[in-house]
Amino acid sequence: MPKRYPSILPAQPGDPVLAPPPGSEAGSSTAPSPSRLGLMRELPQRKRVGTQLACNACRKSKTRCDGHRPCVACRRRTSECVYAERPVDDKTELLTLLKSMPEPQAFDLLLAYRAMGDPAAVLSSVRESQSRSKEDEPITLVTTSLAALEDELKTRNHVSYPRLPPIPALLSESVLLQPVRSAPIHSKDQQDMADSISRSQPEPDGTDTAESSGFHPRTVANPFRIRATPDDLPASYCDERLTLLDISYWTDVVVADEFAARVISLYLETDHPLLGFFDPDLFITDLVSKQHRFCSRFLVHALLYWGCQMYSAIDQDANVSANSFCEEALLLWNMERNTDSLLNIAGAVLLSLSFIGHGKDHGVLEYSAAAARMAARLGLFGMEDIPDASRKTLSNEEQSASCYAAWGITNWTTFLSLFYRQPGLPCPKHPPTLPIPGKQETASSQEPSNSSNITLRQEPVLPRYMGKTFPALCEFWQILQGVTMRYYQGTNSPVPAHSDLEYAEFKFRELLAWAENLPSELQRAEDNPHHVVILHLWLHAAILDIFRPFIHGLPAERNLLKTFGTRSASAGDVYNASVNQLKRLIITFRSNYVSSTYTILWHTALTYLANAMLQGQSDPEWHVYFLLCIYGYEGLRRPYRISELIAQGLLSMTMRDSDISGAEARRLLGHMRENGSSLDHIQGKIRATFMADLNLAMKDPEAARVENLAEKFEEMVLFLEYINFDIDSPMKDSAA
Repeated sequence: MPKRYPSILPAQPGDPVLAPPPGSEAGSSTAPSPSRLGLMRELPQRKRVGTQLACNACRKSKTRCDGHRPCVACRRRTSECVYAERPVDDKTELLTLLKSMPEPQAFDLLLAYRAMGDPAAVLSSVRESQSRSKEDEPITLVTTSLAALEDELKTRNHVSYPRLPPIPALLSESVLLQPVRSAPIHSKDQQDMADSISRSQPEPDGTDTAESSGFHPRTVANPFRIRATPDDLPASYCDERLTLLDISYWTDVVVADEFAARVISLYLETDHPLLGFFDPDLFITDLVSKQHRFCSRFLVHALLYWGCQMYSAIDQDANVSANSFCEEALLLWNMERNTDSLLNIAGAVLLSLSFIGHGKDHGVLEYSAAAARMAARLGLFGMEDIPDASRKTLSNEEQSASCYAAWGITNWTTFLSLFYRQPGLPCPKHPPTLPIPGKQETASSQEPSNSSNITLRQEPVLPRYMGKTFPALCEFWQILQGVTMRYYQGTNSPVPAHSDLEYAEFKFRELLAWAENLPSELQRAEDNPHHVVILHLWLHAAILDIFRPFIHGLPAERNLLKTFGTRSASAGDVYNASVNQLKRLIITFRSNYVSSTYTILWHTALTYLANAMLQGQSDPEWHVYFLLCIYGYEGLRRPYRISELIAQGLLSMTMRDSDISGAEARRLLGHMRENGSSLDHIQGKIRATFMADLNLAMKDPEAARVENLAEKFEEMVLFLEYINFDIDSPMKDSAA
């Protein structure tokens, strides 16, 4: 039965004429006459819905969106209505990116816009480099979420994430990417603030000066060359009492008193502010007065073994003395190892550290574990087994020495567990209950109930050259102790399944709070002593370790942080923000501090940044920063032969994961060996069981070890030559 429709009324004069259907032919009877075309042009068009932003589903299907949340179209489709955080207008989005991105990336983006001249082309390039793995994810740029979080961190946590001016493009031409050369230098280690030294002070918002960029305009292509010489050392010792030293009383190794005093002073000024294994004031008192309460032959030999390695960066002849002190220290350890004492703890830990530098990795765990067990038997990790009354019988000096030993060994075991991932190292379950040396409070804020009753008649006082770094690091390592226990202890897997992002975010928040409460002397500034810079290097290296398990393989919805204002902030964004800080810190340290060539305590930052660059090769400057790390190890090769093996392992990773040529890798390793020829007399294979490939370490720790990756170097070179892949490398141009 036909449907009955109401009749259409005839058009009234003056009514607008509707346009013909899209499928009508030009000559059909329904086409309007020429006299009516003017009326058609005056026909009002249907108004667009007044919204500036459409939801993702409407964008994908190219349907009209009313901008409501949820929109009408999504309600009809019964689908989730999700909006991108930012409009996609090219000019607006480009301007938003420039305002919100970190300064180095914004500078690069501006250069790209000047070169291309088309905002759409620039944004397309950014999207391609930061493309999502899923096609149906919200249309946002990874760089915008990173920039937003980074801006939030710089605003609320300026101590950890200060605002820094962009790194000049001429970094690729600086001698930081070349082998070290002996030359007169100025270093902030000796507080020489000559104008020729490049600067890296964090600047307030809106500042951008040539000097604050980290490079002086007159020295940008040659920011001072780092090779230590005797002239670089202070004219006086860190403690004038060292002028009274008679070293022949403590050792049968024939060395001059002045040489021994310089070596001891170099260690105390450089590494002791970071390690604090013993009370330095009491040690020097007994050292020069030939007393044995706070000084021993074993401790002196262990210290001189390590100190001579450091001093060999300045005087290569010190390597011969280092071997002699090593032999004597091992003999003395065999005599003292069954005697529990604070001095033996300090000596054993210094032996462990010395073996790292010389590549005798088989002894690192042995001596560190022995020191940790000795400290536990002495009750330094807690008061459960030792009555409080026994503590009260100690003198002020003995209690001060106990404070240093307790916190020194606690920090060291956490340091090894986190950065070196040594399995089997006994870690204290509880922090020391003795006060932190140099801290006014009598207990750590983490364990108030255990330590509120532990008081000293006189607080341990830090020497001037130690600053306030050691007490801050005691709190720092106490925060990270839980990370090592949760991530690495008691499991064959480097990162157990029960580690979760909420815990990582909690620990990150703890570190941010700790950093914001640092005294002004420990905040980043142009006149920082070297140990303050290393403190911040360790901070960002630790943050990378905390978030590393969560930057690959997790779905996007499980990778978001919950306590930040930036809704799309992810673990990867925090990771990348700390990578950006590491870039600046390493440039600052290598450019301005001669100690970057004779202390190896900071090298963890080099390994971590090199790994980040290899996994983030979408960064057009990745090879520049990778070379910055390789030549950082080249600068350390003279005193520490382990540096060559680490660099060799990193180069093996680079040949595996990038397009570096075998010839280029050989050339870089050749620079390393030329700088370390003075260590060729050391017997034995270089050992290094800690991790070089930090991502692989989460799946296959054995394959990720430094020594195992280094062994693959020649195999990788031959393989590249065999397949004729030995083409020009992007690194060759950067290092030329």
